[in-house]
Amino acid sequence: MTRYAGWTATLSTALLGVALAVPAPPAAAAEVSGTAAVGTPEPAASSEQSQPEDAVHWSELRAPWSGWFPAGWPLWFWDWGDWYQDDRGPVPSGEVEPPEPTQAPGGAGSDSGGPSDDDQHVVPGSENPFEATTGIYGDPATEAWKWISDNAGDERATLFLRDIASQPVAKWIGGGGIRDEVSRYVSQAGARGELPVVVGYNVPHRDCGGHSSGGAANAREYRQWLRDELVPSFGDTPAVLVLEPDSLIHLTCLSEERRQERLDLLGEVVAEMSERAPRTWVYLDGGDGRHNRPSEMAPRLAAAGVADARGFAVNVSNYNSTEEAVAFGEEVRALLSSDHGIDAHYVIDTSRNGAGATGDWCNPPNRRLGEPPRPATGDEPMDALLWIKHPGTSDGDCGSGEGTVSGLFYPHLALDLMGLR
Repeated sequence: MTRYAGWTATLSTALLGVALAVPAPPAAAAEVSGTAAVGTPEPAASSEQSQPEDAVHWSELRAPWSGWFPAGWPLWFWDWGDWYQDDRGPVPSGEVEPPEPTQAPGGAGSDSGGPSDDDQHVVPGSENPFEATTGIYGDPATEAWKWISDNAGDERATLFLRDIASQPVAKWIGGGGIRDEVSRYVSQAGARGELPVVVGYNVPHRDCGGHSSGGAANAREYRQWLRDELVPSFGDTPAVLVLEPDSLIHLTCLSEERRQERLDLLGEVVAEMSERAPRTWVYLDGGDGRHNRPSEMAPRLAAAGVADARGFAVNVSNYNSTEEAVAFGEEVRALLSSDHGIDAHYVIDTSRNGAGATGDWCNPPNRRLGEPPRPATGDEPMDALLWIKHPGTSDGDCGSGEGTVSGLFYPHLALDLMGLR
């Protein structure tokens, strides 16, 4: 598991006991076209800057999945001259320019950020993208990274870098004009020998008009998007596509005509990906495991074309424990096999499930970060644990995120997940 658990431990050991001065913050990280469970654009800066009054001082803390770290060590990364910005200089304000492959935040595949001779688990040319790569590639342009970049002098940035930004998360995409961006992202991951995880989130009538509403205007626009932009972005690079979270659990808010339209659209994406990007494994919406029953999800998955996909994604942007998600996934698998003759697999979003669920899906307080992303071991039934939702980003104007915007990063939400509020 250490191969996938990140490079923070190696660096912290090397820097143990060393207190470093914090240099001036770098230019803001590049923006992305979409973030977890959100269709809203990202602002130029986080809407929250102040230190919560009830926050414990960061130098006294130890968070899940981490060891003890000397004061100030992660801010060593603000010397980004060789690691992130290279010799290109600052990115002018307002321009979007993702880092080059060798400049991206280290993925979880290896300490060096790329394949190494001793990565014996790698099977070149394997049909299994997890076996064909050295680890999961992290989106180098998230809201969390942007907040850290914009607030390098804030002592909370150390915590967020250590426990959140250091983990590889999925890249969310939606809307037009994304082909070059996604192609570049997939190519960057491939150049490092790592696995890109992309979330396609653009289906018409998305989120039943809720906090993350939006998507393509109609079926015609969506079909053009999937054929001209989404599918061609992957090529022959090993990758994972989590397709349209919530699209199947929200069928009930649609008319009968629109339900069938959505099932047809999802099936078309699966068929196109199977033909034109055969090394990308596609996972359809499998539900959260609590608000929907396996007996409901299995026939919906079958109707959406899961037979031609790898399987389904469970617990996306939700809080159910890994044990609950596995039990749910196995029951869905059994029903797909017995009732539809389909052998499907699944992945689980563990980004915020460390304390399990309360039954409330929208910014419930006192939840925790879950197990870091990693492929499954040989004796586990699922394909992987992933961070699909970006920890610290809001579910919407609700719960402990009252007054926030869905998909944007807020320090108090991140600290809550880290058990520090």
